Amino acid sequence: MIVLALLRRSSLAAAAVLALSNCSGPAGADGTSGKAGTNGTNGLHALVAITTEPEGTNCPKGGSNVAAGIDANGNNILETSETRVTQYVCNGVAGAAGSAGANGTNGTNGTNGTDGAVGANGYNALVIMSAEGNGTHCPTGGSKIEVGADLDGNGALDANEVTSTGYVCTGAAGTNGTNGTNGTNGANGADGADGADGADGTNGANGTNGTNGTNGTNGTNGTNGHNTLMAAAPEPVGTRCPNAGTKITSGTDDNDNNMLDATEVDVTSYICNGPGVNWVNVTSSASVQMTSNTGYIANNPSSPVTFTLPATPTISDVVRIKGASASGYVLAQNGGQYINIGGLTGWSSLSGQTWSQVRNTGSTWEITVKSSSDGQTVASLNSWTNNVLISRNGGTSWTPGGAIADTSLGGLTISPDGSHMYIRSFTGANGMYVSTDYGATWAPSVSMTSVIAFAAFSGNGIVAIGTVGPTTGVYLSTDSGTSWAPLTLPNVPATPCWASVSASYDGRHIGVGGDGNGACSGIAVYVSHDSGATWVTSPAVGGPFQNRNQQVSVSPSGNLVVVTSYNANLPVFTSPDGVTWSSASVSPNGAFAQAAVSSDGRRIVFNDVLTQNVHVSNNRGATFTSFPSGFIGVNVSGSSDLSSLYSGNGRNQGGLVYKSVSTPSLLGLSTVGVGGSLSGGSNSALELQYVGAGQWGVLSGIGSDFVLQ
Repeated sequence: MIVLALLRRSSLAAAAVLALSNCSGPAGADGTSGKAGTNGTNGLHALVAITTEPEGTNCPKGGSNVAAGIDANGNNILETSETRVTQYVCNGVAGAAGSAGANGTNGTNGTNGTDGAVGANGYNALVIMSAEGNGTHCPTGGSKIEVGADLDGNGALDANEVTSTGYVCTGAAGTNGTNGTNGTNGANGADGADGADGADGTNGANGTNGTNGTNGTNGTNGTNGHNTLMAAAPEPVGTRCPNAGTKITSGTDDNDNNMLDATEVDVTSYICNGPGVNWVNVTSSASVQMTSNTGYIANNPSSPVTFTLPATPTISDVVRIKGASASGYVLAQNGGQYINIGGLTGWSSLSGQTWSQVRNTGSTWEITVKSSSDGQTVASLNSWTNNVLISRNGGTSWTPGGAIADTSLGGLTISPDGSHMYIRSFTGANGMYVSTDYGATWAPSVSMTSVIAFAAFSGNGIVAIGTVGPTTGVYLSTDSGTSWAPLTLPNVPATPCWASVSASYDGRHIGVGGDGNGACSGIAVYVSHDSGATWVTSPAVGGPFQNRNQQVSVSPSGNLVVVTSYNANLPVFTSPDGVTWSSASVSPNGAFAQAAVSSDGRRIVFNDVLTQNVHVSNNRGATFTSFPSGFIGVNVSGSSDLSSLYSGNGRNQGGLVYKSVSTPSLLGLSTVGVGGSLSGGSNSALELQYVGAGQWGVLSGIGSDFVLQ
């Protein structure tokens, strides 16, 4: 609560009294009374006036004008000439959603940016008045007025939210009345009469001087005025403020209890919030005509929802779109319109749809290809000729890797930065071969033998399935395979028949799969989120329990686990945590190799080892689209966002290395006119604003799978 102090004065006058004394002569006349002190001047009222401020320079979205001053002419109206302080309390403007995180730069593991939040409504405006002590701003005290926007929405005007400050000061006390003038001395008494004849008479005594007049009494100080109080309270949604706001009341504290009682309110004003954005949840597949300043949620699970931009927008109009279901959405345009997504990543096509040959290894045997996180360092292994080829420029040129003295090699893994590479030997006693210089040189490592599967992660980390001493199991190494620590998985069958292992880039998230085929026991999928210290297992119902020849893939960030199967006619399983699983059938349904998963978990790509098809999902595995590749591929590996993909073909297929890339959209623009469009997947979001000349520009966006046509 805030206080403005006012002062008034009145005065009282006291009469002066003159005292006399006797003498033998006539008494002197009384002294003249001193004049009464002059009354102190009455204090002046302080006034506050609050009026509506239209949209303009002071307040782009309108607001309130708060004026304060002294009522010099005493007419209880704050006139223009009496205004000393003017403040503006402006309506809030709707906030923008958070921007999409930038892709990581080449060379370092690019961590996807965190989803930005959709922009919030305009901030509430608050006014606070508080007592101001005697000092530079107000020599005799007064009140301080602070205004600003409630940026953190806590209903209080914090110090960092104050944008303007003013002062209304208390009037000075009235001056004391002037002392009365001393009375004039009385005149000397007249001489006494002559004595009778005879003895000489005694001379009469001189008359006594008159007593001085009494000083006048000081004027009484003027009476102090009552304090003026102001209060601010939230105003709910209603007739006065359709989008809620703040109610401001002010008046004189007539009973001096420092509270603005209802009977003391003289002025009531309202400062209202600006309008928000209404959201529409669309669950049908029917096309939707968008309305300006409205948000839409694409929530149809069976097919993308088509939304058409407003046909006659006004500059500054805003629309928002959010993909909620796996199907996503399409933004269609009107004649002359186009969409500019600016700094967001936009593609004219996504990887996995078309493939081109980038290397012939000179053999018809099976080719394994692995890529670094930036897609620039690529290694290929020909398991017939046992030679390794290395590319450091995304497959443009290749050089032979260092020689390995082994004639039976198969299986390759590579660290996220591409510096560490590991190749296992089909001769179990030979263990694996390790390179810490991008494949230039190799050294044997037999601390683990009979290696079944492995996955490298950042630095010197590698998790592998193999035999250490007499025990076959899952092991972790942080020194490039020199030493191994066993990982204890719960309820492991007697004959697990391990099949695959995968790890996130940081090694915290690990997935392990087995083979429930033939003599092998049925086995769950094991997932750890603490580098193998503890594990969760997939359930018998709803997950890939007893899935035959499980090929487990963990996304680079660890936020999605994908399980495919080399055995035919089984669905693809996905899980965010290894406990809750979803499945999707893939058509044509064949035998699926281990998948490549993007860091955000949105994109999944894998080969069908029975057909010449590549299966692609852009919605976390909810649905898959199949593309003919022209070759029978084995594994797929790629950059962290899967904008670059690599695959080698299978046995007796030519010994070739293939590449597929996402094609960036030119300048991030859609084609002008009704033929242009923008599509987004599940969990992607856009806020577009019309900027004129047919252009819709992006205010904020989240997603890495925007496709512009």
